[in-house]
Amino acid sequence: MPSGPQHSFGEQRPGFSKLVGLALLVLCLHLGYPLPSTALQTFDFETPYLVHANRQVWDFCLIRQADDYHVYYHTIDQFNPHPANADTIWHAISSDLKNWDILGPVLTSGPGWYDETAMWAPDVVYDDQSERWAMLYTGISEGMVQRACLAWSDDLEVWSKSTANPVFEPHSLTYFWSPSQNWSSFRDPFLFHDGQQWNMLSTTGLRLGDYPGYRHGIVHRAVSADLVTWQDAGVFFEHDGESGRNNDFESVQYLVRNGWHHLFFVEQDLNIDNHPTSHMVAADPANWTMSERSYVDAGWAPEIKRFEETGGPEIFARLTKGQDPRDDSWFVTVRFDSLRFVDDGHTPEVFQSDPLLARWLFRDGSVGAAAPTFGDNPTLRHEPGRHPEGHGWFDSGENYGGPLSGIGFPGAALGDTATGQLQSREFILEGATLRLMLAGGLYPESCYVALLDGDTGQTLTSIHPHG
Repeated sequence: MPSGPQHSFGEQRPGFSKLVGLALLVLCLHLGYPLPSTALQTFDFETPYLVHANRQVWDFCLIRQADDYHVYYHTIDQFNPHPANADTIWHAISSDLKNWDILGPVLTSGPGWYDETAMWAPDVVYDDQSERWAMLYTGISEGMVQRACLAWSDDLEVWSKSTANPVFEPHSLTYFWSPSQNWSSFRDPFLFHDGQQWNMLSTTGLRLGDYPGYRHGIVHRAVSADLVTWQDAGVFFEHDGESGRNNDFESVQYLVRNGWHHLFFVEQDLNIDNHPTSHMVAADPANWTMSERSYVDAGWAPEIKRFEETGGPEIFARLTKGQDPRDDSWFVTVRFDSLRFVDDGHTPEVFQSDPLLARWLFRDGSVGAAAPTFGDNPTLRHEPGRHPEGHGWFDSGENYGGPLSGIGFPGAALGDTATGQLQSREFILEGATLRLMLAGGLYPESCYVALLDGDTGQTLTSIHPHG
């Protein structure tokens, strides 16, 4: 919301059903849905992103417990974006994948040597055997050497590193990895249970030929009964492309849908814009081949999660980036969309949901064409900053749906000629007031926000901006 006048509708009888109508030329609006005061940052107004102020959001894991979604992720300082500076794993929680509370860091680098430089790519699962939550993450030691490490939690809030860390590192004669070799790849753990044991897939390279030999990028597999003691299970998939065989397979996701085996990944050093998520599918993983690889969508470090056994859409989350026009720095966020497997489970299809549909059913006119607008882009807009709170807001001075939205671009304006109306679904007022912040031109009859009686449609009160 903007740093402008605050408006409060008068006292209303709690529990009374209301409708809100929003009409014409509204430049910036944030509805006062309750925001927890303990949150470091809330990403507001229906936008399907997770943003962390002044930090780039990198590799992450999405889980669900009861009615809440949890994301664990590592970050890199926005203004010093080097992988060695990813020294913290954070925890954020949401009930709708749109409004996020960042609860704070759960793990930081060190003091152990195995993650003294950085920590990346958490993957969180519940272990029935120990009745605890487990997090496998990549520990980075001196020289950016990468190893699999483990942490435990009873409540998803307090985490403790395992005394067994690092719990796995690859053999240097078999894999292109060594404790003394700079940037030894062994990262991005992905965990799944096959009914008998835990499996961990990771990014590394296969050593071929006489030592030191040459390298092929592979997906590595290790197995464990307890998530602590791991045995090498060899190559899960080896790069078989005509070119790029040295490239790493990053952020692997392995899924089975209707008997089809799916592998999602990002191919490092692939010279394609927006770091697309790659995909292979076969009835037998032995038949995967890079010659049949497809690109699912833009964005990298994918997470595909099915929390409901309904056959409906699954969550497709991935990292997206954009450039801040104020200082030309890159910001990185998590974007949440949906994915459905069609062709009897063979083909993944990503689609973007309407971020306003849940609460704003009736809309017409051009004023809401790109709502909610992502971020404040004063340099490209050639106007002073509006200083909104959060990153999702309603504004006809912008026409930008955010990274990978396919809507507009920063600084493109709908402007004061845009007209239209938005009307919310019914909702219950749980309290004495409804507060919002509003800025816009002085048009009391055509640019206003009104509170309507849900039963009669009568206007109970309205406010308008003052220029």
